[in-house]
Amino acid sequence: MKNLSLLLLITDLIIIRISSSYVYELIFSNDFESELGWKNYKVPCENDIILFEKKQTNIISINQHFKASSIVLPDNGILYIGDNLKIGKKGRWQCQKNDIPQQRNFNISSRDRPSFYDQIHWRIKEREYLKDYLNPRSLLHFQRVPDSRSTVIIPYGVAAQIQSKKTIKFQSLINRYQVSF
Repeated sequence: MKNLSLLLLITDLIIIRISSSYVYELIFSNDFESELGWKNYKVPCENDIILFEKKQTNIISINQHFKASSIVLPDNGILYIGDNLKIGKKGRWQCQKNDIPQQRNFNISSRDRPSFYDQIHWRIKEREYLKDYLNPRSLLHFQRVPDSRSTVIIPYGVAAQIQSKKTIKFQSLINRYQVSF
């Protein structure tokens, strides 16, 4: 009987963990901190050389600290820089120093609208007020995109165009941190 009770408790905990809802923040491909914007999805380490595409209009949003050995700015474009950002301080999203600095290219020409059901377009938190994001590899595949119990955040911008061929349902939407139900 004790074993059965323990088994039921473990099963309940697993079901609660699997069915719990998360907060999903949309990642646009112009996010400096997102793998989406970098050639071969390789973000720069703290001592790498950052390059932007030439002959392209680069519109980039930088919201977290970053460090690089050098940055070659684009000929044309706009850099949106977040509040209290420190250039020269390693960001949590960056890898440690390489022995030899590598060139990392921010790649804007290979972009399309984000797909709602593609996990690479989402950062996941357990709660909206938490700063740290979950490692998506620690979640089951179906938990890596929003569902009907999730909160979806579109962090900036007036409008977002998301590609989906199905009806999308979620618990609440926060657009520019204005809640709507």
